[in-house]
Amino acid sequence: MIKEHDEWLIDYFENAKKRNPSFSLRAFAKLVGISPSLLSQILNGNRELTSSIAAKILKKITIEEGLKNEILLTYQRYEKRKKDTLKEIYNIISSDNSLDL
Repeated sequence: MIKEHDEWLIDYFENAKKRNPSFSLRAFAKLVGISPSLLSQILNGNRELTSSIAAKILKKITIEEGLKNEILLTYQRYEKRKKDTLKEIYNIISSDNSLDL
Protein backbone atom coordinates (compact mmCIF):
# COMPACT_ATOMS: atom_id res chain seq x y z
CA MET A 1 0.00 0.00 0.00
CA ILE A 2 1.31 3.43 -0.94
CA LYS A 3 1.61 5.68 2.05
CA GLU A 4 0.52 9.29 1.72
CA HIS A 5 4.05 10.50 2.44
CA ASP A 6 5.41 8.46 -0.52
CA GLU A 7 3.38 10.37 -3.12
CA TRP A 8 6.19 12.87 -3.78
CA LEU A 9 8.29 10.06 -5.27
CA ILE A 10 5.49 8.83 -7.50
CA ASP A 11 4.74 12.41 -8.60
CA TYR A 12 8.40 13.06 -9.37
CA PHE A 13 8.68 9.92 -11.48
CA GLU A 14 5.44 10.57 -13.36
CA ASN A 15 6.42 14.19 -14.09
CA ALA A 16 9.83 13.06 -15.34
CA LYS A 17 8.10 10.57 -17.66
CA LYS A 18 5.82 13.34 -18.98
CA ARG A 19 8.84 15.50 -19.80
CA ASN A 20 10.64 12.55 -21.39
CA PRO A 21 8.36 9.65 -22.40
CA SER A 22 11.35 7.32 -22.78
CA PHE A 23 12.40 7.91 -19.15
CA SER A 24 12.14 4.45 -17.60
CA LEU A 25 12.00 3.08 -14.11
CA ARG A 26 15.44 1.60 -14.74
CA ALA A 27 16.79 5.04 -15.71
CA PHE A 28 15.22 6.62 -12.63
CA ALA A 29 16.69 3.91 -10.39
CA LYS A 30 20.14 4.49 -11.90
CA LEU A 31 19.77 8.26 -11.43
CA VAL A 32 18.93 7.94 -7.72
CA GLY A 33 21.35 5.11 -6.99
CA ILE A 34 19.05 2.26 -6.00
CA SER A 35 18.17 -0.98 -7.74
CA PRO A 36 15.29 -1.02 -10.23
CA SER A 37 13.62 -3.83 -8.27
CA LEU A 38 13.72 -1.84 -5.02
CA LEU A 39 12.35 1.25 -6.74
CA SER A 40 9.59 -0.79 -8.36
CA GLN A 41 8.63 -2.32 -5.01
CA ILE A 42 8.50 1.13 -3.40
CA LEU A 43 6.46 2.68 -6.21
CA ASN A 44 4.02 -0.24 -6.15
CA GLY A 45 3.63 -0.06 -2.37
CA ASN A 46 5.20 -3.46 -1.75
CA ARG A 47 8.18 -2.07 0.16
CA GLU A 48 8.37 0.72 2.67
CA LEU A 49 10.43 3.77 1.81
CA THR A 50 12.75 4.43 4.74
CA SER A 51 14.28 7.76 5.69
CA SER A 52 17.72 6.54 4.61
CA ILE A 53 16.51 5.52 1.14
CA ALA A 54 14.47 8.74 0.86
CA ALA A 55 17.60 10.75 1.75
CA LYS A 56 19.62 8.92 -0.89
CA ILE A 57 16.96 9.67 -3.53
CA LEU A 58 16.51 13.28 -2.47
CA LYS A 59 20.27 13.94 -2.82
CA LYS A 60 20.07 12.98 -6.49
CA ILE A 61 16.93 14.76 -7.67
CA THR A 62 16.14 18.41 -8.23
CA ILE A 63 13.63 19.50 -5.64
CA GLU A 64 13.36 22.59 -3.43
CA GLU A 65 15.63 22.32 -0.37
CA GLY A 66 12.84 23.20 2.06
CA LEU A 67 10.66 20.45 0.61
CA LYS A 68 13.53 17.95 0.85
CA ASN A 69 13.91 18.74 4.54
CA GLU A 70 10.16 18.47 5.11
CA ILE A 71 10.03 15.08 3.39
CA LEU A 72 12.96 13.73 5.41
CA LEU A 73 11.46 15.01 8.65
CA THR A 74 8.19 13.27 7.80
CA TYR A 75 9.99 9.92 7.37
CA GLN A 76 12.00 10.37 10.55
CA ARG A 77 8.84 11.15 12.55
CA TYR A 78 7.03 8.18 11.00
CA GLU A 79 9.89 5.83 11.87
CA LYS A 80 10.04 7.16 15.45
CA ARG A 81 6.28 6.66 15.92
CA LYS A 82 6.56 3.15 14.52
CA LYS A 83 9.47 2.31 16.84
CA ASP A 84 7.65 3.78 19.86
CA THR A 85 4.52 1.78 19.03
CA LEU A 86 6.50 -1.44 18.78
CA LYS A 87 8.12 -0.72 22.15
CA GLU A 88 4.69 -0.14 23.68
CA ILE A 89 3.38 -3.41 22.29
CA TYR A 90 6.44 -5.27 23.56
CA ASN A 91 6.05 -3.73 27.03
CA ILE A 92 2.39 -4.67 27.19
CA ILE A 93 3.07 -8.24 26.12
CA SER A 94 6.08 -8.72 28.37
CA SER A 95 4.40 -7.21 31.44
CA ASP A 96 1.27 -9.34 31.21
CA ASN A 97 2.23 -13.00 31.05
CA SER A 98 -1.34 -14.04 31.72
CA LEU A 99 -2.56 -13.10 28.23
CA ASP A 100 -4.09 -16.00 26.37
CA LEU A 101 -2.72 -15.81 22.86
